Amino acid sequence: GLSWTMIDSLSTLYIMNLTEDIQDAREFLRENLRFDGMGQGGEMKQDDVSVFESTIRVLGGLLSAYALSGETEQLYLDKAIEVADQLS
Repeated sequence: GLSWTMIDSLSTLYIMNLTEDIQDAREFLRENLRFDGMGQGGEMKQDDVSVFESTIRVLGGLLSAYALSGETEQLYLDKAIEVADQLS
């Protein structure tokens, strides 16, 4: 979905130093990125999502954004932990 595409784009935004776009993406993700309710009982199930795609696109994208932010954007790390917990 849109959130996954935005997460994929975060590293490019940081590398290109597009600070306004970074702020817009961060606010969108803060308000809209949710991992609850993605499967039965509110848990993400392996049958519902590709674990591989979720790992490389979502988890990798969030951790890359956190690193590229100078480890200052706690939102990205918190969201990465949240998705990792759902995938485990």
